[in-house]
Amino acid sequence: MTIQSENRADNSAQHLENLLRNQLPLVGEILRRTALKSLVRQTLAGSFPAAKALGKAMSSNPDHVLRQDAGLAISKLAPQASLNGAWDAWCETRQPELGQILLKLGQPASSPLRTRVMSLLWLDKLSFLENSDKEMIEPLIQACQDSERKLAERALQAIAKLKNQNAINYLCSLWAQTRLTFLDKIIVQAGYLARDPSLVRMLTALKLNRIEIVLQGKGEVVEPLLICCNDADIEIASRAKYCLYNLQNEEMIQMICQKWLDTRQPLLEQAIVQAHYLPPKPLKVHILCALKLARVDIACKTIADGVNELLEDCQDSDQVVRDNARQALLNLESIEARERLCQLAIEQDNPIAKEIALAAGYLPQETGQKALFLFLMQQWPKYDALDFDQRLMRVIYETADSELRQRIVREIQATGNTSYLGILAGMDEHANVGSYSSDEIQTLLNLLAGAHEWQKLWDLVFELALPWSVKIVQTIANTNWIPFNSEDQSILLELINLATSHLALDGNDLIKMAPIAIERAHLKAPGRINSVAFSPSQPVLAIGTGSRHAILWNYKQGQVEQVFNSFKHSIGKVAYTKSGTLLCAERSLRQESCTVYTTQSSKISSLGTHTGAITGLETFDENFVLTTGRDNRAVVWDIAKHSLVAEKKFDFWPRSICSSPDAKKAALFHHQPSLVSLPDLKTVFIPSSRADNSQIHISMAHCAVFSLDSKDVIVGQLNGQAVIYHDIFGEKQIRKSLLTQQSGPVEGLIFLPNRNLILSAGASGLIQFHHWPDCKLTGSITYSGKRLTSLQTSPDGAFMATGSNEAELILWDLRILEVPSLLSQPIAQLKPDHLAVINSLIESKQINPELERTLEFLRILIQHRYRYDIEVDEIPTIQMGEFDILIDDETIDQ
Repeated sequence: MTIQSENRADNSAQHLENLLRNQLPLVGEILRRTALKSLVRQTLAGSFPAAKALGKAMSSNPDHVLRQDAGLAISKLAPQASLNGAWDAWCETRQPELGQILLKLGQPASSPLRTRVMSLLWLDKLSFLENSDKEMIEPLIQACQDSERKLAERALQAIAKLKNQNAINYLCSLWAQTRLTFLDKIIVQAGYLARDPSLVRMLTALKLNRIEIVLQGKGEVVEPLLICCNDADIEIASRAKYCLYNLQNEEMIQMICQKWLDTRQPLLEQAIVQAHYLPPKPLKVHILCALKLARVDIACKTIADGVNELLEDCQDSDQVVRDNARQALLNLESIEARERLCQLAIEQDNPIAKEIALAAGYLPQETGQKALFLFLMQQWPKYDALDFDQRLMRVIYETADSELRQRIVREIQATGNTSYLGILAGMDEHANVGSYSSDEIQTLLNLLAGAHEWQKLWDLVFELALPWSVKIVQTIANTNWIPFNSEDQSILLELINLATSHLALDGNDLIKMAPIAIERAHLKAPGRINSVAFSPSQPVLAIGTGSRHAILWNYKQGQVEQVFNSFKHSIGKVAYTKSGTLLCAERSLRQESCTVYTTQSSKISSLGTHTGAITGLETFDENFVLTTGRDNRAVVWDIAKHSLVAEKKFDFWPRSICSSPDAKKAALFHHQPSLVSLPDLKTVFIPSSRADNSQIHISMAHCAVFSLDSKDVIVGQLNGQAVIYHDIFGEKQIRKSLLTQQSGPVEGLIFLPNRNLILSAGASGLIQFHHWPDCKLTGSITYSGKRLTSLQTSPDGAFMATGSNEAELILWDLRILEVPSLLSQPIAQLKPDHLAVINSLIESKQINPELERTLEFLRILIQHRYRYDIEVDEIPTIQMGEFDILIDDETIDQ
């Protein structure tokens, strides 16, 4: 049926209903009967208005017969719409006969809602109401207040047994709005607990004394709980406050405390104080609550970010908070927090921060910041003691922004101390960077980074020591800055890639991970290698062999430079003078004449002879050489004049000799040392000796070396012991101590210049490095598989050569010993030869990857500094590889 047809039906029913009530004479009864018939017909057809009109007629029409006929028609109703109309008429009129008729029919109305509710109550069908949805709650509440007691009781009974949660929620919401007494009772009696909205749920939970629901809640219940604390229902309000003071959920506690911070409501303050609420976060709330609770011990432990909050709290409106904030700042436990307070005093000129930092005696840890703090805080005596030459403040002033500079100027003006005017001159961060202390460098880097002076920082990468350079690169890597120059851009990317991995920047760690020497070349020569010597001026190694050859090997180019072969016997000893003259000494197993030769260019000249093998060859001063032989003679020769200077014969033949670094003494060895003066070979008095260790045994000397101060002599013996003769020229009894014990004869002893290291090589192939003079073993290498027969190092200590009885020679690079010192030296002070050292070590592939990355980082820096310097290629190094020295006309005489 359309709306228009419904309206027409309503109008028609209304018209007919009016006709039923007409009282016209004569025609009135006819009209009433006609209207009744029409209404009955429409009612039976399912008309709601017609049925309602008939029901109302039973109540108000004066015609008794008509009322009976209307009731009869209603009693026969079947369509639901007509029944709804009849029930609606009963709801309005409460006509008893109509009620009875509908009761007999037993069919409730389906609409409208109020009519349906009333019909269900009248028919006592309460189960329908108990399962009803929220739409039926309001009519049901109205029914609870109905004038007919039976209906009201049934309504109360139904509303107290609701099963639909939506209906319960709606009922609770209506109660929360109206607070009707009977609903209040129903809520409690039925135990209705709303699920939502949150405020209604809170109210019902508190009304039912379901405290656990509130206490187990989360953050969303805070606002409703606070509202309930002020509820008109005293019971609800008191229970809400109890919950407020007994919260367990951290989120709720945090929200309560945050709301107090925002509003400072007395109720919230009372809850925090009474319950001792102290949420761990956020930091601002945590600190404020700690202060309010007088938990200064907690506030004292705050991190650096908490210092800002404490300073704000020093100006809080709450006196308790203010006092406790100040007390906490005066007793900060964290170094970082103290640093932050000093930083705020410096950067923000915060008066409270300044006052408290001074009162507590706080100082920044970084020396530059400490100097700035003392200066700005006008602590002149302490500042003068720390920065007596004002270098730190000049660095700070040079790199400061305009605001900080103005503050420094104002402080200088206020002091009236003209000695501080030098600070205003500033300083060039590149001019004397090599002389900066660590504190000054850290200050400079901090200030340049703070001012975003990335180009200046980048320039310092190629000036400062490696650890600082790495730190700068890591700092720049966290920015979007790139150098303007494309070459620098490429270098920066390489450095950042290296700096993102762990680098070996600690000298002690580096020593542990690096080998103490690196093999560079293997040489095989004809015959046994008896002796080797490095040229003092050229990358040349002289090799004396059992094949009667003296070979000059250019170790930088990896090739033979010259061969001397006009000898009668094996070459047992070779040595260079300081000017570069090579001397060769023959050896023989027979008592034959053996010669000492000088070699210059391609010329060989005889200097003198011994009968039998020459056992010692030692150059000293510029033109003198000492030789010893199996003929028991010691001879000093003048090389320039080719003449004998002095000669002495002993009752033994010396097994080994060595001259002192000061060229004034020489030691000749068999079982005990014999000392002579140079160049006259006069005997020097030697007192008796005593051993510190019972394990020291007398044995034939095999090699020896003077200490660099010419006081001690270290002797390598055939029994494998290296024995130190202490203060050998002293007047008291000479003390002997054991340097090391090798498993075979000691074949070589050498001091490395400028390293405080002594090398000892055993025939077994073990080469040890001991620190001098404490004799602590710092490292060792093993020359395995062959009998080691010779050991020599270059004059500058960069290279080492070891020979074997199998005619093999190994060349070693010792420059890795320089690497720890390279870390501490400013890049600006490094030289091109350091680049050669680094290239050699990287090229060897014998170093730890971490160390290799470190050296690569350093290589890039040095290479950039010397990119236009052609000297790099001229620096001596050892050509890597394995080489066979081929010589024509080989004659081997061992």
